[in-house]
Amino acid sequence: MSLDTVELIVSIEDHFEIRIPDPVAEKLNTVQDIVDCVYTMIKDRPENGILDSGHIAKVVIELISDKSGIPVDQIKLEHSITNDLGMD
Repeated sequence: MSLDTVELIVSIEDHFEIRIPDPVAEKLNTVQDIVDCVYTMIKDRPENGILDSGHIAKVVIELISDKSGIPVDQIKLEHSITNDLGMD
């Protein structure tokens, strides 16, 4: 896993107050993979109320944009973190 990807994962962990185990993080290839992982980890928190993956996707895309410099509107859920977004 590249430094860019590690920094992105740390940023996501900090924002959502979660810890993604290394073996799980290594399998996160697309933006959708990250969204699904975060959603699974926080969906049952009572303080979140009703939380949908759309909100999580918006936040994840904003964090990716911040780390990569790619405009938010150019980041799609199906994009590969390394191949499409160049975070390697």
